[in-house]
Parts: sequence; structure tokens; C-alpha cells
Amino acid sequence: ECMRRIGAKLMNRGLSMGFTKWREQCAENREQMEFMKRVGARLMNKGLFMGFTLWRESCAEARDELGKMKQIAGRILMRGTSMAFEAWREQCAENKHQME
Repeated sequence: ECMRRIGAKLMNRGLSMGFTKWREQCAENREQMEFMKRVGARLMNKGLFMGFTLWRESCAEARDELGKMKQIAGRILMRGTSMAFEAWREQCAENKHQME
């Protein structure tokens, strides 16, 4: 009886290890298939992918140019204010000099 139970445990252990190995192999195969599908889809849609990449780069360049244009426009708009402030400061310095 005891030997039969030991034998059954050893046999079940072997079956369990075999099943675990099979399950791991199936999971690995599934991951490889999914990876190959993604690669295949990218190759099939290479033109679409390239177009999207160019569009994304174009948008980034346009965003950078817009930022530069806003900065330049801000300088132009503030030029008058800056000139007025400078004239006021010169006038204050002249008034101070006359008071001394």
C-alpha cells in the first residue's frame, strides 16, 4: 500500500512537471506569435507608419516654429513699452540731475 502511494505520488509529480512545462511552452509560443503579428502588421503598414512618422515630425517642427514666432511677436509688441520705459528713466535721471 505504502509503495503504491509513493509510486502514485512520483507519477503525479512527473505529470505535474510535464504539464507545467507544456503550459510554459504554450505561453512562450503565444508571446512569440503576438510579436510576429505586430512585426508583420508594421511591415504591411510600412507606408502608413512612415506617413504617420513624417506627420508627427512635421507637427513638432510647426510647434517649435510657432513658439519662435510668438517670442518674436512678443518682443515686437514690448518694444514700444521698452522704449517708453527707457525714455521715462532718462527723464527721471535728468530731473534728478537738475535737482542737485
